[in-house]
Amino acid sequence: MAVPNTTNDDALLKNLVPLNTLSDEQLGELLSRVTVEKAKKGDRRVNGDELNGKWRLVYTSGTKKVAANLNRAGFGGSYFPVPAVQSFDVASGRIRNGIYLGPIEFFFDGPFVWREKLSMLEFTFTRVSLALGPLGPVSFDIDDGKWDAVKAAEQSASEGQGKVEKGKGSKPGANPFFKFVYTDDKCIAARGRGGGLAMWAREGEPETDA
Repeated sequence: MAVPNTTNDDALLKNLVPLNTLSDEQLGELLSRVTVEKAKKGDRRVNGDELNGKWRLVYTSGTKKVAANLNRAGFGGSYFPVPAVQSFDVASGRIRNGIYLGPIEFFFDGPFVWREKLSMLEFTFTRVSLALGPLGPVSFDIDDGKWDAVKAAEQSASEGQGKVEKGKGSKPGANPFFKFVYTDDKCIAARGRGGGLAMWAREGEPETDA
């Protein structure tokens, strides 16, 4: 089924997507269309301040390669089935990425850098935490030696960003990142390091270790 006709894709994305009123295929097509149209207009930058908040992962295409295999038009993807939430605290420059399944809370915290000219939020994680109902959270700092041990778990907590690696350089893209293609007060969309396209719906104010 095609995306409903509209002269303003941005308005459709803002008003319909958080309500899950589009099918997986429709949403993938709409996100791809908005990304292409913004690139054609040269309108690739987003306002970093609009990222401030707590956001629930709604949709992910996985990596670019996976999306292409699912659908030749590149629209392959699906609504994310579990409560995965990310918080961006712009004032403190902190990010939290977590999975929340009933009483189980499993999340990562760390710093991020916003690269305005690239519309890129580059981050790394320095702490992992686990809480079970009223117990916890129990937290552990992540150093270079521990990073590989938690990498796979972190990937499961943020399928939309593709491959995760801890970079040691300072060049843009050396660390895991999200390159944002759309932001408003209800939803945000970005591509990750692996090329996958993801969208989040706003849930409230940011919750991090700041």
